[in-house]
Amino acid sequence: MKKIIPIILSLTVVMSGCTTLAEEKIKVTLDGQAMDFDVAPIIQNDRVLVPMRAIFEELHCSVDYTDIDGKQIITAKNDDNTISLEIGSNEMTVNDEKVSLDTVPVIIDDRTLVPLRAVSEALDCNVDWDGDTKTVAIAPHKYNEYYTQKLMENLPKDENYVISPFSLEMAMMMASEGAVGDTKQEITQAFDSPNTSLYSQIITDNKNKGIDIANSIWFNKDSGENAYFADDYQKKIQTDYQGTAQSVTNDDSIEKVNEWVEKQTNGKITDMLSEDNRYYVCALANAIYMKADWVNKFEKEGTYKENFTDINGDESEIDFMHQAAAFQYYENGDTKAVKLPYENGLSMVVVLGDTKNILNDIHNGKMTSKLVEVTLPKIKAEYSIDYVNILKNMGIEKAFDYQNADFSLMLENYPERIKIDFVLQKAMIDVDERGTEAAAATVALVTKSALSVDEEVIEFKADKPFTYYILDDSGNVYFAGRYVKAE
Repeated sequence: MKKIIPIILSLTVVMSGCTTLAEEKIKVTLDGQAMDFDVAPIIQNDRVLVPMRAIFEELHCSVDYTDIDGKQIITAKNDDNTISLEIGSNEMTVNDEKVSLDTVPVIIDDRTLVPLRAVSEALDCNVDWDGDTKTVAIAPHKYNEYYTQKLMENLPKDENYVISPFSLEMAMMMASEGAVGDTKQEITQAFDSPNTSLYSQIITDNKNKGIDIANSIWFNKDSGENAYFADDYQKKIQTDYQGTAQSVTNDDSIEKVNEWVEKQTNGKITDMLSEDNRYYVCALANAIYMKADWVNKFEKEGTYKENFTDINGDESEIDFMHQAAAFQYYENGDTKAVKLPYENGLSMVVVLGDTKNILNDIHNGKMTSKLVEVTLPKIKAEYSIDYVNILKNMGIEKAFDYQNADFSLMLENYPERIKIDFVLQKAMIDVDERGTEAAAATVALVTKSALSVDEEVIEFKADKPFTYYILDDSGNVYFAGRYVKAE
C-alpha cells in the first residue's frame, strides 16, 4: 500500500534566477498517456521539474517527506529502488549511491517540484524530450529477461546452443508494426510490450560501443505486381529501427538477404536463407555483431586441459581458461553466478545451477564484489533455429495462421492475406582468453496463403553444464546460451 506523507506547507525555497515558467505548456506522458498536475511543470537550468507527489505516485512509489536538522528530505521507494533528495541540494542518493543533479528540487506555491528526468531514470524509466512539442515522454524500461527465460525453457536440454533474444525481438516487433488487432497484441505481449520508440537510441548507443545492430525489410515484387510497403509502415521501420526498405524478385530474393546478413555480421553468419525460402512475400531481417575484449583478460599461459563433466555425466578433457580477480558474484543455494565485464560496457554472466529469477536478481543489484578464481572453458558454438513453434508456445498464434493473421498495415495493394511462415535465426559465439566475438541474424519470412590478498577466494569452476548471458546494465540480453557438453 502506498504511504504518502503530507507535505509541510510552511517550507520555503527561494527560486534561482535560472527558473522559468514555460511560455508553452509542458506536456508529460507516461506510457503514452498524458499526465495531469495541479501545479504546472517548470524549466530550471534546462531541466523539467514536476510535482513530487504526482510523479512518484504514478511510478508506484511510496513517499516520505521529513525534516532532519533543518534539511527537507524526500525519500521515494518502490520494489526495486530507493531514492532520496534534499530540497535545494544538487545531490541525490539512489540505492545508497550518490548521484549529481543538474538542477535542484524546489518548492513553489506550497508544492515540491523534483527533476523529472533524474528521478524517472533512477526508477528504471526511459525519458525522451521533444523540444518542438515541449513533451517529455516517460516509459518504464522493459527488459527482455522474462522472455529470454521462456525461450530457453523451450530449447534442447542436451546440446550446446547460442541464441540472440534481442535479435528475435527486433524482427518480431518489426512484424508487429504491420499488424493490427489480436495479431499485433499477441506479438507485443509475448515480448512484454517493449517501447519500440527507444530502439533507435539503443542502436546508436551500441554502435558507439562497437556493437552493430542493423534492420532491413524486403519486398518480393514478383509476389504482387502493384504492391509495395505502406508508407507509414516503411517510415516506422526507418525511424524507430533505423531500418532500410528494399525490393527483390524471385531471382535474387535469398541472395540479396544473405549478402546483407553476411555483411552486417562481418562474415560470421552465412547462407541465412535457403532455396526453400525463395518465394516469400516479405523478409524482415535483423543482424547483430559484437567483438569485445574482457576488462580482465585471461593469460594464455593459464589455459590448460581439465575435465568437463557433461549433462550425461561423461567426462572430456578440454581447454579451460583460469584467472583470479575481483568480480561481481552471486550465490544462492546451489546457484552460483559470476559477471565478467567487457571493455565495451557489456558483460557475460556465467551461471552454474538453477537459472530461475537469476537475471532479475542480477538486475536488482544482488551481486557483490568478491575475489573469485574463475575456471571457464573456451567456447565455440553455432546454432540455427526456426522459432515458430516456440513463439506459438509463448502465445503468438494468429500471426502464423492464414485465416486469422492480420498484417494489413504492412503492404499496399496486396490482394491476398499474408502470414508469418518462418522465424529463422542463426547465431555464433567464440570465447577465448582475449574476449568474445558473437553474431546473430533473425529473419521473419512473410508468405501469402496457399581484491585483497587476504580476502577469501571463491572458486567458480564451470566444469559442468552452465548457462551464459551477454547483457548490458539495462538488462537487455543480446546473446544467451547453454554449454552442456565438450565440443
